[in-house]
Amino acid sequence: MNLQHLKALLLAMELGSISAAARKLGKRQSQVSQWIADIEIDLGVTVFERTGNTTRLSQHGEHLLPHLVHTLSQAERLIQSAAQLSSGLPHTIRFGLDDYVPVVPMIKAMRAVKELQSVNIEMVRGSQSALIAHVLAGELDVALVHETSAINRPDIDFRHVGAYRDVLVCGITHALALKSSVTRAELAECRELLLSAHEASTESGFSAKYAMFDDIHALTTALELGEGFALIPEQWVATQLVSGTLKRLICDFRPESVSHNLELCWRAEFLQHTLGTQLLQAIQVQYAM
Repeated sequence: MNLQHLKALLLAMELGSISAAARKLGKRQSQVSQWIADIEIDLGVTVFERTGNTTRLSQHGEHLLPHLVHTLSQAERLIQSAAQLSSGLPHTIRFGLDDYVPVVPMIKAMRAVKELQSVNIEMVRGSQSALIAHVLAGELDVALVHETSAINRPDIDFRHVGAYRDVLVCGITHALALKSSVTRAELAECRELLLSAHEASTESGFSAKYAMFDDIHALTTALELGEGFALIPEQWVATQLVSGTLKRLICDFRPESVSHNLELCWRAEFLQHTLGTQLLQAIQVQYAM
């Protein structure tokens, strides 16, 4: 089997017809049918069930369809990477970062891997579920997400790589900043500032009064102006805590900070390159607690 034959098979699967796929490709139906028959022989399974003049996807075909999509996607990436190398262009690594995970340690990890200086980097933000789906589809090389309860993911590799801390803070001019410790009732009387991208932001809170932001910098600006309080990753506000524009709140009902474990998810081929191994190690160092 070759790439053209696999593309014809996928097209026939998507269109639900070998003849429609042949017309789309500008080929004879008998030729495309032979390609698909040869693939079925090579794989040892029947991809299409043929009854008279009708053809429909078999159960085996339905099972193989997502694998075929991934295979062709990876083949396309192989062709693109080869074209980049032959033209002298740098390789590209596509990286996903969970919406609420601090980005500073990731930047430091990338700086620590000297080989990345000659590599193009594409970084995207997204929810845990969306990023894992992108890794599975081959659209991302690696993703750093909140730790899940999954103990087995047959299609991707994953590893616990560290954690980050949430701290409760407010602006230095806010009334809560004058207290040595705060109670739940006192928090309930104030406005809580939330990041809308955080999947857990609306699941629980300290106050019925809130303000929702889709940008972490807008949220921290509102904090500095005394608009409310927030439970936020410590690294997002480390500079403001040192400069004194924000104050860390001490609660009488919970730990001073809450840790969130992180996982790195990648497809197996990522670690076949020394760059992947070095980046994973650097991430573990930067997010270690």
